[in-house]
Amino acid sequence: MQTVFNVLMIFATIELAILIYEQGRKIYKRYEAKKDAEAFLRWANNRLKEHAKKQHENKKEEG
Repeated sequence: MQTVFNVLMIFATIELAILIYEQGRKIYKRYEAKKDAEAFLRWANNRLKEHAKKQHENKKEEG
C-alpha cells in the first residue's frame, strides 16, 4: 500500500511541475507580447512625430 501511495505522490508532483511550467510559459508569452506592443507603439509615435515635423517644415517653406 505504501508503494502505491509513493507512486501516486510522484505522479502528482510531476503533474504539478508540468502545470507550473505551462502557467509560467503563458505569463512569459503575455510579457513578451506586452513588450512587443510597447515597442511598436514607440515606433509608431516616432513616425507620427517625424511626419508632423516634415509637414510643419513644408508649410514653412511654402509660407
